[in-house]
Amino acid sequence: MGRTLTPKYRIELTYVDYLNKRRSVQSFAYSVKEHGKPNTNNAKKFRDEMNESLNLGGTNEHLRIGQSDYSKATIIEQSTSNVVAEFNPPMFEVRGNIEAL
Repeated sequence: MGRTLTPKYRIELTYVDYLNKRRSVQSFAYSVKEHGKPNTNNAKKFRDEMNESLNLGGTNEHLRIGQSDYSKATIIEQSTSNVVAEFNPPMFEVRGNIEAL
């Protein structure tokens, strides 16, 4: 039998589910080796990378249907459920190539 390893941290990304008309949260394992120390800047970077993957041609393009971009990112320590880092975007955030507008 194998063994199960629980990651030390998880990151929760908040988005708006347009199909069910509610705010939803998705959790992902957060690897310090891949994403760096859990801090606000790395939480924002993780969120931005996930949003990029939702664009046309991205690896998660199929998830885009009926959902907004991820907004809030929260890194949580699994064993204690303590929030280690959190990124709250401003109320109005411009993303993408604004020069093309």
